[in-house]
Amino acid sequence: MASARLNSLLALALLVFPAARGEEAPVPALPEAPPAPAAAPAFTLEVTARIEPAPKDDKLVVVQVEGTTTLPDKTQVSLHLYVTYPRRGDQERITFVDGRATTVAGGKFSYALGPHAMAMGTYRLEAIVDTQRQYPDVEKVLRDAEIPRPKVELKYGSDQEISEEREIGRPRAL
Repeated sequence: MASARLNSLLALALLVFPAARGEEAPVPALPEAPPAPAAAPAFTLEVTARIEPAPKDDKLVVVQVEGTTTLPDKTQVSLHLYVTYPRRGDQERITFVDGRATTVAGGKFSYALGPHAMAMGTYRLEAIVDTQRQYPDVEKVLRDAEIPRPKVELKYGSDQEISEEREIGRPRAL
């Protein structure tokens, strides 16, 4: 009886363990790696800006912004205008002046910020696309996308006027 049991165990071992039969054990196949996620689409966003006299009041100015992009139609682009306040020496302070949103249509957008009574100095305009603040159909497209954040430096006044403003140490009006 013991030999019958031993023969059964041996037969089982030969079935389960190929090395017991003198064969090499098969190497189990590793599961295939999941496919790499699709790369997020890369969009372009280019912006130009210029300071112009306001249409109805020559004492005021507007910042005319124009842009081109590969972003989908209805994308909201936020335009933020900052001023660099001159201070004595090399110190400067950057302060928010104005901000508005515009919508992409046909790969283009434009907006006139202002009118403003601007001091002589240096200004910076930034175009920002917040993927969380979009229409639902646009948000789906932009969810993981890389979107540039262009900046445009603007000068209002001549170098001499800006230098005089710096000597005063504060902007006259904004």
